[in-house]
Amino acid sequence: MRTMVPENRRRRLIRMKIKNKKLLITGIIGCLLYVTGDFLFAATGKGQTTESIGFMVRIAYLEMETWRMVASILCGFVGTLMYYMGFHCMYGLLTTHVERLGDAKNRKWVRAFKAA
Repeated sequence: MRTMVPENRRRRLIRMKIKNKKLLITGIIGCLLYVTGDFLFAATGKGQTTESIGFMVRIAYLEMETWRMVASILCGFVGTLMYYMGFHCMYGLLTTHVERLGDAKNRKWVRAFKAA
């Protein structure tokens, strides 16, 4: 038999789900911004030279244009903040799910996620 949830609680749960989805999408966008900033920093321009040592590539960032350096730093900074919001939301969802199950064995996942 299904229990009736008060209307206010149901609305609050719906708002919380929407908020969580927005935060997770914010985290995904933050990750993409971070990757974009990394690409702007690592991509070589027309006049840049690179040296490679095995798999390691040294990029001549001293020859990089200023706008690319600034864009890379801004994308990395904003991307990190947005990624943290999504990561923190995911931690909350994992904690809620594990507590709802009441399984002590799954606590290791919460600790591992927290350590990450």
